[in-house]
Amino acid sequence: MGNGQVERRGGLSNAILEATVQKEFYKIGFLNLYELFRNVIIGFAIRLLPKTLLKIVFKMIRKL
Repeated sequence: MGNGQVERRGGLSNAILEATVQKEFYKIGFLNLYELFRNVIIGFAIRLLPKTLLKIVFKMIRKL
């Protein structure tokens, strides 16, 4: 993980921005209500994790 990848993707401001984007997707019909809530909850949880745990999560995702 180089070039500040974790720092760019974490934090409350990014979590709020992600929730706003997900809400817009819901408004245009791209997501249903279940998907909206699922994405917002998971997005908030991931973005508010401590940086050390966030690094582990991103490493796990990259292996998929």
